[in-house]
Amino acid sequence: MSVTFDPCEYFLFCGGSDGNIFQVSLCSQNLSRDKSFQSDSDGNQVFKGHRNLVTCLSVSMDGTLLLSGSHDETVRLWDVQSKQSIRCLTHKGKTPPPPPL
Repeated sequence: MSVTFDPCEYFLFCGGSDGNIFQVSLCSQNLSRDKSFQSDSDGNQVFKGHRNLVTCLSVSMDGTLLLSGSHDETVRLWDVQSKQSIRCLTHKGKTPPPPPL
């Protein structure tokens, strides 16, 4: 439901309708044209913490932090390397998707 790259374009981050965020290496030798994402798939790097649709993603300029917003009324700050949620902020209402480019 939302997609972003890290600044060096080594990784793609995809936010799903189930609350999971998937990290895909763009430098992998096994990269195919089509990619399906499943929570328990082998080889997927998954950030787990949201309980609903992930609507927005942003990566810090040094590529170490990921910020995500969700319809579960939270915004989370993640450590990219460990996939751990560093901070969780709650707010009233859903996080709107970014405007179209």
